[in-house]
Amino acid sequence: MKKIQDELIRIIKQITLPTQNPVDTLIGIIPMSKEAAYRRLRGTIDFSFEEVVKISREFNISLDKMIHERNEEELFAMKIRDLAGVGDPIESYCQSLKELAVAVNTMKKYQNPMMSVATNMLLPFSYLYKYETMSKLRLFRWMLQNEGEFNPLKMRDIIVGSEVQLAGKNLAKEMEGLGANYICHQDLFLEYIRDVKYFQDIELLSNDEVMEIQDEAYRFLEELEYDVIKGVSRTGAPLLFYICNFNLGVTYILFTSDDSDSVVTPQFGLGFYLFENQRVTGKVKLWNNTLKKNSTLISVCGEKYRFEFFQKQREFVSLLSEPSIKI
Repeated sequence: MKKIQDELIRIIKQITLPTQNPVDTLIGIIPMSKEAAYRRLRGTIDFSFEEVVKISREFNISLDKMIHERNEEELFAMKIRDLAGVGDPIESYCQSLKELAVAVNTMKKYQNPMMSVATNMLLPFSYLYKYETMSKLRLFRWMLQNEGEFNPLKMRDIIVGSEVQLAGKNLAKEMEGLGANYICHQDLFLEYIRDVKYFQDIELLSNDEVMEIQDEAYRFLEELEYDVIKGVSRTGAPLLFYICNFNLGVTYILFTSDDSDSVVTPQFGLGFYLFENQRVTGKVKLWNNTLKKNSTLISVCGEKYRFEFFQKQREFVSLLSEPSIKI
């Protein structure tokens, strides 16, 4: 039982945003006085069975998983969030952003932290969530996937609350402050633009929304190019940007430090799994190094390739002004 108590305390503290208090997180799940919450989080009073069940349901945690010891052969070291269409999709989306921000914030506390992203089409979150309409499109896609019947909402019908906006901006801020290696396909923006044009063709995006996305995408590329030229983000964190000439096939985020390594992979489009198993992280680190050897670094150096890459992305974005052109 003590293992469950310790694990619940750890999860509550981990899930709490840096600007919030774990006590308030606990009270939000189980109504109780602040003193009672403090005593539980200090471990001086155990959670009751009913409280354990309620917290487990809130965070979608397996009790069986907490009871059994972790070992190095376990592939799923921690399940951050199961977003398989359960509950309110906007709440699930918001929770996913918060949990990833917490994971990044935790990694930044270690010695020499670094984030490596390998992707065909995942736009860097540290830039994406600065732009209102571009980031809203990501939520819109998730809500379409969660529609039980084919009666899709139009994007303008979705109300993005202040909590979701804050969660996205906080994630962008956390990621921007972490040194990063970004390995992407040379057609990074192509799939994103295809999605926009598809939703426009079936009238789920208005022409005005498409033009807003185009304007934001140009600003996105301008900001990213500026940082890539310098080799650092606006916060001064190192930014090494690589172009890979072959299809990566999978998207992952690798967090490394002197103290701990972990791998985050997408789940159901917007959710994430966090792997802490050494065998998994070791394989991904090896794959990441191989990718870098077969890619072209365009941060600081590689001026010709950098110019061609960003020119190509702008050409993709320019297609949004041509509704008749199919990609």
